[in-house]
Amino acid sequence: ALSALMPGEAGIAAGTPIVVYVEMACSSLCGDGNGTMISAPDTNRRFTLSQAHVRRTSQALESLRLDLTLMLELSQADGVNELVAAEALAAANRAVNAFIVDDPASHAAAAAIAREFFDAHRSTAAPAGGHEVHAVGHCHIDCAWLWRYCETKRKAA
Repeated sequence: ALSALMPGEAGIAAGTPIVVYVEMACSSLCGDGNGTMISAPDTNRRFTLSQAHVRRTSQALESLRLDLTLMLELSQADGVNELVAAEALAAANRAVNAFIVDDPASHAAAAAIAREFFDAHRSTAAPAGGHEVHAVGHCHIDCAWLWRYCETKRKAA
């Protein structure tokens, strides 16, 4: 379906009608209950989608955005080696200067500048045995009864 959103590139003539299916979760902020949040869901409740935007995304550009964000955060973080912080900011600046919105070749050049910075600092930042990450999370016990189970999985899983 995504190729249908780019008629010039997908071989679909401009002006050809296309059908796009949208999955959306419709629930109120405090559950689906009929009258109260702990009541059974109201299966007759209706929602209206009043506005939608079609967006073309690029994994390469999203990766570049994340790299630039990380370089900026490295340049501003407390406790980061001052030389590394300065190099992060300089590399981000070079990447942004290399980037031209309508030139895909410049996107690759900007990504290469970011990659070069991270490759140069990967060995100095990581401990000898690599990183060990511990993550702890929680979920409110009330999630399972606020929404239908499929919605609970979307919100809490």
